[in-house]
Amino acid sequence: MPLTLEQMWQLFRAGRYLEIVDDGAHSDRELATRSAEHRVLLAHALFQAGRSERAREIVDRERERSTGIVRARCELISGMLCRDDAQYSKALQHYNAAFQIGRDLAEDVDTAWTALYRFRLLAQLHSSDELAPMLAEVRRHVAKAGNAHVSSHMHDAVALMEAANGRIDEARRHLEISSSLIRSFPNVALEQIGYVSASFVDFFDCRFHSAVSNLNAARKLSSVTGSKYTGVIDCNLGHAALSLGRLDAAQNHFRSALHHGTPSDRFSALEGLARVYVASGELKSCAETLDSHESFLLHDRTLAVAFSGRWASATRVRLLLKQGEYHEAVGTAKRALESARALTDRILVNELTCLLAEALV
Repeated sequence: MPLTLEQMWQLFRAGRYLEIVDDGAHSDRELATRSAEHRVLLAHALFQAGRSERAREIVDRERERSTGIVRARCELISGMLCRDDAQYSKALQHYNAAFQIGRDLAEDVDTAWTALYRFRLLAQLHSSDELAPMLAEVRRHVAKAGNAHVSSHMHDAVALMEAANGRIDEARRHLEISSSLIRSFPNVALEQIGYVSASFVDFFDCRFHSAVSNLNAARKLSSVTGSKYTGVIDCNLGHAALSLGRLDAAQNHFRSALHHGTPSDRFSALEGLARVYVASGELKSCAETLDSHESFLLHDRTLAVAFSGRWASATRVRLLLKQGEYHEAVGTAKRALESARALTDRILVNELTCLLAEALV
């Protein structure tokens, strides 16, 4: 028997997406007998399980004919699809549409989720000073929703922001709050995200072995959640291996992300792979990889200030230094420093300042 809508919601709220998508009743003919809410919930589960193309087919069709909260959910899923496609500007347009509809309908939980997804994307593109009022708005919507899973995801997002600003203890405090909520209100998908976020904090704390352990724990949960985070996990494992000096392993992880990940994952993996090449002295491969990475900007210039977009500048300066192009390295480092300071990316500022000093010697 196909899952009922109530059964699907129970599994979805537990983050057990594969149990929904493996139900099998997903043909257009079968879906035509279901409600719009049922079809859109299935599309959301398909997306979260890493089956984006089928999710896109369903949500594109439903968005054109749906109204009310179903339309808001279509816009949210479309935004997440665009985000994974490395189309951040389009993603924000869909998030804004979903947010407006949800707020107008006083659907507090849906509005809070949308506010959070939008904030997590904006956190990559704005300075910490700009993010403070945005976070205050998110907090208001999360408090109004009164949902443990939404609250957990908010604390996870705040942890990443704190870590990026060098406040590691605060980041770990928010991760623990998030984790405690998940223990009380289980959700496998949020647990998986928590492990990935913990690995991110570990990087800033130079605890690379701990990062690997957290990423491996996240990978194990894919048997329940699906493959959505395969590329993200591989990218982060690549950075951990690189930090530990395991260049071959790092290259394999980044290549796996290129092969199995979303376009957004591939954008990140190319930046990581370029780091491997410059570290191993493969300068031609490094230059070609950075050019491939930069080609993503032709489709969305917003990516230039995203995390892997702006950090590619440090790899570019390293490449120029190894090529003996010191004058160009100075110019590139100065331009990148201006952007990093505007975004208050303190770690990148320190990195580029050291590289600039080396170029000026």
